[in-house]
Amino acid sequence: MKIAYFDCFSGISGDMCLGALIGAGVDFEQLKEELAKLPVKGYALRREKVKRNGITAVNVFVDLLEVSQPERHLADIYQIITDNTLPEEVKEKSKAVFNRLAVAEAAVHDTTPDCIHFHEVGAVDAIVDVVGTVLGLHLLGVDKVYSSPLPMGKGFIQCMHGIIPSPAPATLEILQNVPIYGADIGEELVTPTGAALISTLTEAFTEFPALTVEKISYGAGKKVMEHPNLLRLIIGKPYESRRSGPIPCHGRHDHGPRHDNNHVQHGPGHKHGHMYEHGHLQDGKCITWVDTDAAGQSIATAVAEILPGSLFVLPPENLYNYKDWVSRLKENKNLADTEQEEYLGEPETWDKLFKPAKTVCAPY
Repeated sequence: MKIAYFDCFSGISGDMCLGALIGAGVDFEQLKEELAKLPVKGYALRREKVKRNGITAVNVFVDLLEVSQPERHLADIYQIITDNTLPEEVKEKSKAVFNRLAVAEAAVHDTTPDCIHFHEVGAVDAIVDVVGTVLGLHLLGVDKVYSSPLPMGKGFIQCMHGIIPSPAPATLEILQNVPIYGADIGEELVTPTGAALISTLTEAFTEFPALTVEKISYGAGKKVMEHPNLLRLIIGKPYESRRSGPIPCHGRHDHGPRHDNNHVQHGPGHKHGHMYEHGHLQDGKCITWVDTDAAGQSIATAVAEILPGSLFVLPPENLYNYKDWVSRLKENKNLADTEQEEYLGEPETWDKLFKPAKTVCAPY
């Protein structure tokens, strides 16, 4: 399995994604040949190496050869993406990105997605950025995408509608339920296109996942800032050593309601992080990030057979190696009980959820 981790320390945009992917090994000529299959004319794609604060990065440009471009609606974008011989996976993911953009714009302008006129978003460069990014991940053979939380700039942005606040309203609409944080930078760091790409393609937003690094690259943003305005892309494989346990998320995720009938309990995130750091299984109740999907239920079934009534802490971004984790649990199932430790957070709330007096050490 190949993983791509986008480290968005300076935000993300479509051209930054393309630059990072080219830097990671996507053949530029092949990328241009594939993009030429799109029924879109009047542009030229070029790249150049640049240095930002001493770091080498790839800067990608979509030069418009025809200034006047037709106004496009979502149906027009779909037709452009569909009427070619690109892989079906690339088509479907690209359409999903534009659908997310259209839904967000519709919410901001109080209309419906099919009525949205794509101005900046629907321009040729955005089509190239979106399809090129999805295609680049496909050409690299990436199986799963992860991302860091996203920084939000401040101030104001000039757009087709005039001056608007940063982050742009459409960007915030797209990033609902995505972890973001404020950056003391008076620039737009995350564009609507970048937000739509990363929120559509990413499995989870987290700190660095456990992986063996194979390639590191940087895509350059157009604006030169005091800090390196770059998008870092890390390509690697899941880290499969005996120490590769679950990845703690330290409260960055909220996975919704509890499902007692499925043996799935979602407690407060920061308590989950504390539980993992101390390596505990909780007798009688499930303490886990596991969702009620097929993979989550497989975990529930496997561990219930080993330790009835218990589950281990495992966030969704690490589901790829849960079988290895279950295997190690089987090897260590006879570990001695230990006294229950004091947990972080509100004790009275925690005690109502998890009442047993003892815990079981989880294997490492």
